Amino acid sequence: MWLRPLPYADSDRLVSVTTYWGGYKLDALASPDYGTWQGTRSLESLAAYSIGTATMIAPSETAELGCARISGNLLGVLRIHAATGRGIQPADDTPKAPRVAMLSEGLWHKQFGSDPHVLGRTTRIDGEVYTIIGVLPGAFRMPAQSRVDIVMPLSLGKNWLRHGNGGAMKILYGVARLKPGITLAQARA
Repeated sequence: MWLRPLPYADSDRLVSVTTYWGGYKLDALASPDYGTWQGTRSLESLAAYSIGTATMIAPSETAELGCARISGNLLGVLRIHAATGRGIQPADDTPKAPRVAMLSEGLWHKQFGSDPHVLGRTTRIDGEVYTIIGVLPGAFRMPAQSRVDIVMPLSLGKNWLRHGNGGAMKILYGVARLKPGITLAQARA
């Protein structure tokens, strides 16, 4: 039960998109379904994300972080804009794209001293080098309400996004906006 509205513009038009297996509802979205359901007539755009942890080697210390890996359209679906720099975009969300990351406002303050020149700097996250491209707004929260310190592209290859690939899949969370004039019942159908 939600006691307060979701912190996104027009949140009444947002829907959670999940996968069903033989009558069993998993509160998540299988990556092949995410790939297949792109362009669904009742949704403006379907976005996906996963939540986990990551280790970052920062200027002041090595830190275990709450991490979200997001599709390149998630911030657009949620209508969130970077407080500083830019957000993760569809061009960032491919396996061959340069590795980029956005910091939460709290991480920016704690690990980078609110340095306005943090954009373009690199940091090591789980052993890989990422370029910092933006800082999320202070009030930003993921739909799952998990603590998130850093956001990076999901970057799923085509194998993960189609059925018939030998059963390989990732478990994601899906969120979308209903198209204007489409009701929740119509979208479910």
